[in-house]
Amino acid sequence: MTADHQTGLPTLIRLCADLGEQMRQAMTLTLIVCVIDGLPPEVRDAPPPATLGALVRLLSQVASATPGARLYRTAYDSLALLLPGAARADALQIAEQARLSAASLGFTATLAVGCYPEHAADAETLIAVCEAQIHGNAGEHNRVYSAQPMGSLPPATSRLASLLVARLGTLAELGAQLRATEQQAFHDPVTGLPNARSMEQMLARQIERCAHSHTPLGVLLIDGDNLKDYNTRYGYSAGNEWIRSIARTLSANIRPGDFVARWMMGDEFVVLLPDTGREESREIADRLRLAVEDAGTTSAYPGTISIGVVSIDEHTPPDTLLEQARNALIDAKDRGKNQITML
Repeated sequence: MTADHQTGLPTLIRLCADLGEQMRQAMTLTLIVCVIDGLPPEVRDAPPPATLGALVRLLSQVASATPGARLYRTAYDSLALLLPGAARADALQIAEQARLSAASLGFTATLAVGCYPEHAADAETLIAVCEAQIHGNAGEHNRVYSAQPMGSLPPATSRLASLLVARLGTLAELGAQLRATEQQAFHDPVTGLPNARSMEQMLARQIERCAHSHTPLGVLLIDGDNLKDYNTRYGYSAGNEWIRSIARTLSANIRPGDFVARWMMGDEFVVLLPDTGREESREIADRLRLAVEDAGTTSAYPGTISIGVVSIDEHTPPDTLLEQARNALIDAKDRGKNQITML
């Protein structure tokens, strides 16, 4: 429910959450709501019509060129573009350019621009005043509206906005419940990292990407050394803190775009290194090993890790890849721990 099955864009539930988060950070922001004029409801579950695809491409180009911008599909016929920090004048210009571009492609769209905190103090109201501005003027399509605060809307439009606020509030509550469930299902409770289920899904996607684009993928299977002895000596609570210490160190030392997850048991972790060949994978593994060793010398939880390293540049079944990493890790342990082995 947080990702649209036709376009892959985040949905209205995600927009409510993201808007709320931005507002809690006391940021100014602008929201552009865009509705394709006359799009029939029957496209809701059908393949995306050409008009929708064209509008997604138009607004995606804007989003990619604007720092922090994000595009959402909020209904079967509408999209929303979130522009953190954007001024209203700039957003109105973007909206007008989108309207003209749509017309040049043979369809029309109606847009509304709303600003926080100028037009609304919360996420639901900001979305509602934009939507009400469009749908409360149903006879006036193919134009760009500047949203008004709730108290300045005409009575009929104000009633529509109030109804939308109530429904969006319910949707926001549902979104919070879904996010909590997702957090529990896909994240490890001890470290907060993605769990084995998340890692398996990400690994499958990265293997497909590797095979399709002919780019290498590095995989590190990491295991802390002597956790069992540590638990026996200091207790499981201290052992969990040692696991969290490793997780923090790994997270702080991977690159943007890399992926770290807690693996099956104990202090096992997996790191995925997209676009990373053999030698670079080995260098990164050694950097992580040294970082954990250094962190252990300055904390209450000293310790080291061993790492098995694998790098592929063609399609390899996930089970085979992980088995190879496991064999490399076993070799690193057998060679005295605090070691790296690369197959």
